[in-house]
Amino acid sequence: MKEILFVSALLILPTMIFAKGDIVAYLPEYRSIPTDAQLERLTHLVLFSITPGENGAMPLPSSGWARDNTFASLVSNARSKNVKVIIALGGWNRTGWFPEGVKPANRQTFVNGIMAFVNQHNLDGVDIDWEYPTTNEEKTNFEAFCILLKQALGPDKRLSFAIGAQYATNFYSAATIGALDALHLMTYDMQSNNRPHHADMQHSKNVLSNWLNSGLIDKDKVFYGVPFYGRGRDTDNQWREATYSQIIRDHEASRSQTDQSGPVIVNVSGTDRTVPTIYYDGVPQIQEKTQFAWENNAGGIMIWEIGQDVAATSPYSLLNAIYTKTNELRGSPTDKPKDPITGPDLADGTWDPYRWTVVSDEGRGSVANISKQGDPLSATWTLGPHPETIYGDEIPGDAWPHIGIGFYEGDWSKVTHIKIEYSVNERTYASLSMGDDQYLVELFPGNNMTATFTPANFTWDPFDWWKGAAPAGGLDLSKVDGIAISALETNEKPTTLTVTSLIVSGLVIDKDGNGGGDNNGDNNGGGNGDNNGDNNGDNNGDNTGDNTGDNTAVKNKLALRTFGANVVNGTINLSLPLNTKTANVVLFDLRARVLFEQNIAINTPVANLSLPKNILRNQAAILQIKTDSGFNKTQKVLLK
Repeated sequence: MKEILFVSALLILPTMIFAKGDIVAYLPEYRSIPTDAQLERLTHLVLFSITPGENGAMPLPSSGWARDNTFASLVSNARSKNVKVIIALGGWNRTGWFPEGVKPANRQTFVNGIMAFVNQHNLDGVDIDWEYPTTNEEKTNFEAFCILLKQALGPDKRLSFAIGAQYATNFYSAATIGALDALHLMTYDMQSNNRPHHADMQHSKNVLSNWLNSGLIDKDKVFYGVPFYGRGRDTDNQWREATYSQIIRDHEASRSQTDQSGPVIVNVSGTDRTVPTIYYDGVPQIQEKTQFAWENNAGGIMIWEIGQDVAATSPYSLLNAIYTKTNELRGSPTDKPKDPITGPDLADGTWDPYRWTVVSDEGRGSVANISKQGDPLSATWTLGPHPETIYGDEIPGDAWPHIGIGFYEGDWSKVTHIKIEYSVNERTYASLSMGDDQYLVELFPGNNMTATFTPANFTWDPFDWWKGAAPAGGLDLSKVDGIAISALETNEKPTTLTVTSLIVSGLVIDKDGNGGGDNNGDNNGGGNGDNNGDNNGDNNGDNTGDNTGDNTAVKNKLALRTFGANVVNGTINLSLPLNTKTANVVLFDLRARVLFEQNIAINTPVANLSLPKNILRNQAAILQIKTDSGFNKTQKVLLK
């Protein structure tokens, strides 16, 4: 009677274990640990799998996520990214103790063993993959087992199981299905003589629709399974499999956009087999399935399995295709957030003419030009050649080219969201800068693209460049000094970037500088801040530079009438106080790296210094001048 009463309560118990648009991925122990970029695109990670042992024993596998220390660190890292971690029990050829464990005499012992494991490892639930109960007795025992296990897990931990597409909705009892928080439909491996695609689009949609309309389970508890692998017959007419990453290797751009290709070489027990045509889901098919699940109110997408994908930051990644499509669907008119993202728009053209600047490592063959500072922001660049073409296999650490554009102003400590609307023809990334430390997120190529990020989406070394430890403390917004958009491994490929909007919610910035009336007067505002009477100097910015009414700022502004600098045609032009005899002149890039330094003797109030030709023009820089007369100055300049 207690079990019956519990089922009735369970069917109406509100839970927050899943939400529409969830992305659930399996990770077998024979795959590598997911990258941060992968975890950030998931809501749930299912660790596959444990073969249940006698008396509820839960023996860990010996590799992958189950290795010493790896298990705990993976769970901790995933949880830090708001990813729920589930343990899978069973799987094909991993039935183990299931037939005995679900029997009345063993059932409580089995459940106790599972719960001890879940609690010991701080997990968020259990995925049952007994393939499959076959007799009526086994199905009856399995029903009672599922009810008892869900009761032990409680409302905050999730119980799911996977079921093959070939099984009808009445394969399990209504009570068994009713005990679940999620049902994973394995809508793949469905090939037949008349249907060669093992994850056929229409057939898989039909299977999903049958379960959604069965009335046995809430629609948002049903998950549409998608494969990250392909299937096809080899030349001996045997079915073979290849991972998605194998299929599109060397053919990324073309094969990622279709659902069949070939030939593919598959290694079987040390022997290469040729598969003339292999069938799989590419980016368009995965996104169509994601949209179908959303529009039909399913819970989301289930992936088998994450280790078969390319890097999540690749434009050809299936995981990223699901993630971006889901975010797009979340932004549909009926699902817009109540509080739209607002803040300064760094691409609206209302900032001074030199806020966006070229960011480059000098002398490595990269070139760039900012053709328009806003409305829209427009730039072109070409990343220098791959250093392998120069150094071969022994590439120095400082030989890698870099090119992009950056905006380095404002107080970033309270930034909550960054929304960018853009078009670009090649791969790029956005970065938040903490001096020389950069936290990155990829911007994918395309026209009229929209991407919204939180600071947590920006990660250390997602492209495995630096291979070192992240800075202590991670991304610290109080230390962020700006944002950049840069080339991503597109050596010698001309790139055109247009940004129609770049809204940074929470950014505090003066239209004419970081802080208005500081001790440097208008050093950070009004363009170059020089005293040559052009529209970029003090004549254009004095009124707003003194918002605080600070008299010191006013005095410094007056001093600027006789002491200033600009850079024209590769020459630093200085106007100095009459009593100045010596000066130290240093030019920094916006990441505080020295570009040029020289000590000079002053014979007249006006001095000129020629810049080395290898310093990139059309970039903003910081000019610092220290004199023996006691009048020192630091200001932003544009290198012309």
